[in-house]
Amino acid sequence: MNTTLTDIHEKTRAVNTGADTILQGCKPATQEQLVGDTFLIKICDILEPERLLFSTDDTTIYHGEQIGKTEPTANTIAIAITDKQGDTVGAVFYTPNSKAKPIVIDPTGYGAIVIGEPNKANEVIAFNDADSGIDVYMHLMASDKTIIISPHKTKQCLKKMVQHWSSGSQVTVPMTLDDKGLMNQLAGVKAQALVTVAHIVTMLQHDSYEAILADSDTQLINLQDTAYYPEWRDDPQLNEPMIYSDGRFELYHDGLFFVKYNDDDPANITFKSKAFVCSPIEVIAKTRDTGSTTWGRLLQWRDDDGVPHTWSMPLALLQGDAREYRKELASQGLNITTNPKQRNYLDTYIQNYPIHKRALCVDKLGWHDKQYILPDRAIGSDGKQLIVYQSANSINSTLTQQAR
Repeated sequence: MNTTLTDIHEKTRAVNTGADTILQGCKPATQEQLVGDTFLIKICDILEPERLLFSTDDTTIYHGEQIGKTEPTANTIAIAITDKQGDTVGAVFYTPNSKAKPIVIDPTGYGAIVIGEPNKANEVIAFNDADSGIDVYMHLMASDKTIIISPHKTKQCLKKMVQHWSSGSQVTVPMTLDDKGLMNQLAGVKAQALVTVAHIVTMLQHDSYEAILADSDTQLINLQDTAYYPEWRDDPQLNEPMIYSDGRFELYHDGLFFVKYNDDDPANITFKSKAFVCSPIEVIAKTRDTGSTTWGRLLQWRDDDGVPHTWSMPLALLQGDAREYRKELASQGLNITTNPKQRNYLDTYIQNYPIHKRALCVDKLGWHDKQYILPDRAIGSDGKQLIVYQSANSINSTLTQQAR
């Protein structure tokens, strides 16, 4: 898609339909006309006085499927929505002290409420709701930051707004780890996601923006490098999928699957096929002994009776006859496919699943440094490290957490 031509087309449509002139005749709103509305007073405090306008008349729509429709904008407070050049492309109308949704007139779909200086050198921070955008601006009050807010409150229009502004500026979209849907919606867009453990407004109450960026739990993800994979089933995955070759490993309550997709077009990835690998199994940690040798993977699964099993499996087993390690897993109740090719997927998954947690593997019970190791737990520790006791006579290891 040619974003520049699309923007020109949309803007031309806005001009032709009179969206750029719908606020003509409106005058700056007075405090009395805000009638004590908390939101409007808050935004009035940070915008230039002439930005909040009082609309005395209803507005007739001159574009789209609702052409000819009259919107009840009389006695509302209007705010112009603009493009990245600062030109008006529409408006949003708020009824003071009303639960009614604001009326948005925007033929382009990318118009934004802009707070701060629209300087191309600024970092542009994008939001889908006005309250969050206003609160972040009030915390930052920074001349090198511009806040843009999509008044539509839809992910589709947020994406259009971000695409429009990102052609000339660095756009950042704050989100949390729970915003998977938003991440998928913005996949492929030239912008970055600021992923934090809590909502950005909550975090700014205690830390500066710079401190949040430096936090080890904060992620800055280049959305242009991400891709949205369609859901081929309704239930959620049990952990993050692992991309491999022409597909992904996906773990669900009924098994581990290798799922193939047609990803020739990152903006339109489609589902192709799935292959069952085994019943659910998780890679919990990378294991090693006190000498940083005997590296392995800590695996957990349940048998058909629901009994949990744990095994600290040496990676060396994958370099020999892989059937031996699969026999051990099967003897402990893991159901593995009999298809030869699909069985080999299990080797790849165990060895390559991206896990950062570490676990210490010990082969003796009793004292280990200042900790006393029992079959099911460890006593006298600071709680910072996982310990795995592995019996010399059985593959069934016990995962223990150092006592807190």
